[in-house]
Amino acid sequence: MSLSKFTISVIITSVLLISSYMLFQPEITERFETVKTLLTSKKIGIDFTNGRQELADLELKIMRATNVAYNSKIPTVSVTVSRQNLIMFESFISKDTVLKLINEILELSKQLSSSDIIYLWIDSPGGSVGDLIKVIAVMDSIPQKIHTISGFAFSAAFGLYLHGDRRYYNESSKIGDHPGTIGSGGSGVSGEAFAGNFDSRSHMVKKIGYQIVSHNAQILGISVEKYLSVFSSEVYFIGNEILDKGMATHKIKMHCLDLSYCPLIPRVVEKK
Repeated sequence: MSLSKFTISVIITSVLLISSYMLFQPEITERFETVKTLLTSKKIGIDFTNGRQELADLELKIMRATNVAYNSKIPTVSVTVSRQNLIMFESFISKDTVLKLINEILELSKQLSSSDIIYLWIDSPGGSVGDLIKVIAVMDSIPQKIHTISGFAFSAAFGLYLHGDRRYYNESSKIGDHPGTIGSGGSGVSGEAFAGNFDSRSHMVKKIGYQIVSHNAQILGISVEKYLSVFSSEVYFIGNEILDKGMATHKIKMHCLDLSYCPLIPRVVEKK
């Protein structure tokens, strides 16, 4: 079936608009509104109710369909890291590990000017959402911006990753989430939360879980319902998929000044 002249003209116009906007990198909302107005006014039938994710998906489909060199369009940033600007969080999110992380953030913040960037490398399977909220509060309290870098960020660690002012990934990065659960892992809180009436504590845990889901959905520019639909089962995104789905802001080329303190080099854990 051949396309009508009208449909072809709309597609060509969309490609030209999106390509020009991506070159100059205007705000995502401006790109969204322009494309939305163009396509919905012509009644093409694209559903924009879920906002930014539909725009990102549409851009990628048009870029690939028109043989645009996709990799050349990925926003990539070169970053040099050292002990003076990098924190590596490589553990389960718990009361003790979060206390250590908070102390590291506050100590590094004292040493830097307000215009400096703190890089937070995350390699974590998740953990306590209640403890995650404590870290988020501290991240918001310091004058420096915190840019998160994903090694592996799953479950509660995914929420930590999303809270970065910029969110970086590379080819080996893995992120994901799953339906919330009540307990010490997943969208739960530390075990001491259940030191009273189970029903009331259970209700409290669900509220905390919903708070993080709302936090994640807001950052991604989608509704809570859409977020819960995307993560209705255990879902992972790897490499460029992270950017494709709007969960990262930039791809990273990371350079380490100190090879003994470098996320790119596996560290040997000594047996005690």
